[in-house]
Amino acid sequence: MTWGQVVRLAAVGAAAMGGAVLGAAGAALRTAAGRGVVVRAALNALNRQLDGSVTLGAFGGSFTGGLDARDVFLSDLEGKPVARIPRLEVRYRVRDLLGGRLVLGQLKLSHPAVQLVQDSTGALNLERVLRLDRPGGGGPSPLIAFRDVEITDGTVTLLTRGESDGADGHQRTIERLNARLSYARLSSPLSGERPLRFEIADLRAKMSRPAVDLRGAHGTVEILGDSLALDLEEARLPGSVVRVRGALTWPRDTLLYALDVRATRMASADFQWIVPDLKAGLAGRGHATIRSRSGDILQVRLTNLALTGVGGGGGLRGTLGLVLGPGEHRTLEGTELVADRLDLEYVRPFLDTLPIAGRLTGRFQGEGPEERLAAELDWTFQDALVPGWPRSHVAGGGVVALGGQQGLAFHDFAVREARLDLGTVRRLVPLDLLGELDAVGTLNGPWKEAEFSGTLRHRDGALPPTVARGVLRVDNRGDPLGLWADLSLDSLALEGLRPSYPVLRVGGAFGGDVRLGGYLDSLDLEAHLVGPAAELNAQGGLFFVGSRRGAHWLDAAFARLDLHRLDGSLPETSLQGRLRGRAVLDTAAAARAGGEL
Repeated sequence: MTWGQVVRLAAVGAAAMGGAVLGAAGAALRTAAGRGVVVRAALNALNRQLDGSVTLGAFGGSFTGGLDARDVFLSDLEGKPVARIPRLEVRYRVRDLLGGRLVLGQLKLSHPAVQLVQDSTGALNLERVLRLDRPGGGGPSPLIAFRDVEITDGTVTLLTRGESDGADGHQRTIERLNARLSYARLSSPLSGERPLRFEIADLRAKMSRPAVDLRGAHGTVEILGDSLALDLEEARLPGSVVRVRGALTWPRDTLLYALDVRATRMASADFQWIVPDLKAGLAGRGHATIRSRSGDILQVRLTNLALTGVGGGGGLRGTLGLVLGPGEHRTLEGTELVADRLDLEYVRPFLDTLPIAGRLTGRFQGEGPEERLAAELDWTFQDALVPGWPRSHVAGGGVVALGGQQGLAFHDFAVREARLDLGTVRRLVPLDLLGELDAVGTLNGPWKEAEFSGTLRHRDGALPPTVARGVLRVDNRGDPLGLWADLSLDSLALEGLRPSYPVLRVGGAFGGDVRLGGYLDSLDLEAHLVGPAAELNAQGGLFFVGSRRGAHWLDAAFARLDLHRLDGSLPETSLQGRLRGRAVLDTAAAARAGGEL
């Protein structure tokens, strides 16, 4: 059951109770005793047409001009309340009534409370009370309309199937319902005309499921069967002003959308009922097209977006196309967004495994389902979790997977340019390197088990860089870190590594091949390095655990070793030999080493 059905039933119910009061109005022409007799007769006649009963408290007014009823109460056959109207006022012209037209000049409902309960068959208590669940008698419907309707502080509660007997179900409410309708038609004799039409001068209400706080609206609403047509020239939400056109339908109790929304002012919190992952705090303007592809698939396309995060949270502009469903599944369609120092907290609900925090600037294009999203990006990221908010830049494109057990994952993602601040990298991977890491290549795998194939360049300020080509894979799912590398070194610049490893007191540069494999508590090493200072072949088992660094074992053969090229304070040499041993370097204790040369 949807709010369109609720509106229709509530309107028909109001007309039925208004008819009850009209039927009793003639009693006001004579004595109080006479009025009582006629009122009871009219109510008895009405109640014979209901599977329930209507009772009135006090009654007054004039048959020729209007009436005023107090404590109008509608109940079902079991005596359970369906509707209560503390005060109901009706104004009309007698000639309309005598002509078979129920056209009332004014209807005022004060503090009406309607409680709708859906049974196991899907029918509502109000439908059964008014016998709307039965076939009609044929022939055209009468014209039933009001020229001026005013509702003050109304409440509608809908208990869907299951709730009335304690089983699973849903409760929906409309509270603080205040409305002024310049025209309300509840029935029409014309076959081509929607029977229910409401011309809204002002409408305010607070709804649940979906949670909508409507602060004001004017326009028209028409209802026919299981469809509702909207043309709201303006609707005001707590932080938004929008124009809404389109339709809602509810076949088989499933609400389907076909809406076009133009927001001259919008706040993201007002639309979380459509996109639950949309984080509050963005404000701006934009256009939205909302279409239901099925009962469980909703297409939302936002264009001409220009949003700003409150409190200096950056900005976002462009086009966002989302397909929500089935279930929790999400797909991007034709998305192109440009961020300007956007706070990543606005993105986190869509990427709950996002391992970073800070500000994002740049362009993003996306197309496809979340498990295989074709993405193009050119981003500059400022890391809020590292002192000084260092910058990193990434430009590339390929296929990524979002969510799932592995979180963010890459499939042949081409990294065309990357400049990563190693302060940010160290938060994700326990490395000692300082400075920046440049990368060009291809990225594959979940971000915690990523494999990079391409060129890596480490640099620390103006010091000589280290450049390597090959494959690097990490396993950061737990502690210790896993690291596998098969690299060809164009240049291993020891001087550039010295700030990262202060114990390294030598300089020089080498080229060659390095292979690493294992976890940081026991990392296998194979290396062949050649440079002006020496030629080196080494094997060993390294470890990097907490503050401790070193070798469980090392077997290194060297030739042409020139100590002067490694350290200018040492003499020139040309040595060859072999070194076997082990070593432990600990920032909290003295270094230890042993072996043979």
